[in-house]
Amino acid sequence: MAHESLQAVIGTAVIDTEFRKALLNGSRQRVIQRFALSREEFDAVMRVRADSLEQFAGQLDQWISRAQGRTEPPTLRALPTLDGTLR
Repeated sequence: MAHESLQAVIGTAVIDTEFRKALLNGSRQRVIQRFALSREEFDAVMRVRADSLEQFAGQLDQWISRAQGRTEPPTLRALPTLDGTLR
């Protein structure tokens, strides 16, 4: 899976309030040092301008899509439920 380190940054921000605050308040460079980001990923994270985790993750998702050559967002598929119907 591509960009596992970026996924780890977002996952950590979801569960760690202090990390999330630091990510959004100007302490980003310090707190992302513990992740094995490539230079391109590091630069992408540092370029994000967001006031919320949703904005932050959205901008990173756009960067990942461009980096992977996707021009359209991924399509969400309906999942079958236990009775076989789609949800």
